[in-house]
Amino acid sequence: MSGIKKTGPGPPHPTGQNTYPARSIRERILEAAFSLFSESGFSATSMLDIVTRARVSKRDLYALFQNKHAVLAACIHERTERMRRPLDTVGPIPQTRNALAKLLMEFGVSILKTVCSPEVLTVFRLAIAESDRAPEIALTLHHSGREANLKTLAALLAKAQERCLVAAVVNLAAYDPSY
Repeated sequence: MSGIKKTGPGPPHPTGQNTYPARSIRERILEAAFSLFSESGFSATSMLDIVTRARVSKRDLYALFQNKHAVLAACIHERTERMRRPLDTVGPIPQTRNALAKLLMEFGVSILKTVCSPEVLTVFRLAIAESDRAPEIALTLHHSGREANLKTLAALLAKAQERCLVAAVVNLAAYDPSY
């Protein structure tokens, strides 16, 4: 007889919680995918690589995302939302020109920090590279990034104009026909 002793599963974690970080499955998948796309590129990353890194099942992955392009689109959407956070968290419109100027500066800084981040630049490059095979990726980048930022900014400036904080709002449609 072998000297190996058969045992059951180990004792539960002392706190009674899972030892994995308390992030949602979706967050873990997107973090893993983003990391893998950055390290290996989109084409070289498989769905199996993503589930392995995220420590989730294929079933969980496919319940949330139809394919790898959908995962990339979600990564893009998540990062473009970060740019708008200074404006999205604003309750009432600022009451003074100085407060409006401060908010617009925070928005600009947020955009610059996000788009200059090496990780985000990598995802945007991936999106551009994949846009010929998957046009929905380019549309996601446009709609959740540039277009959404323009709409949010235009809405803020229109409200500021109503309060006479700015003289006139430039017609953004003149610069972007999709607006």
